[in-house]
Amino acid sequence: MVQKPIDKEITEYTKRDADFIYKQLCLYKPDIIICCGRGDGKNADLLHEYVLPNKTMWQLPIEKYNYFYTHFEGKDRQTPVISFNHPQLAQPW
Repeated sequence: MVQKPIDKEITEYTKRDADFIYKQLCLYKPDIIICCGRGDGKNADLLHEYVLPNKTMWQLPIEKYNYFYTHFEGKDRQTPVISFNHPQLAQPW
């Protein structure tokens, strides 16, 4: 049985490790970041709230997907951060 993670616990780890996570992302300089979900303790909101310092506000959804942009030093273009529903969302726990 898959155990559902506790949102509060994930948030605390993100706050604690935000600098480390950001440094990793800066090494990759990704062209796009796909996150699974929005809301308290969900990837997209955690990146927006605690990890990425150079970001835009959330944009109006396109085809029901929320997104914002961030910028990594050394890149010419902004990187979109897109919130998708996790594939397991369709699966019963």
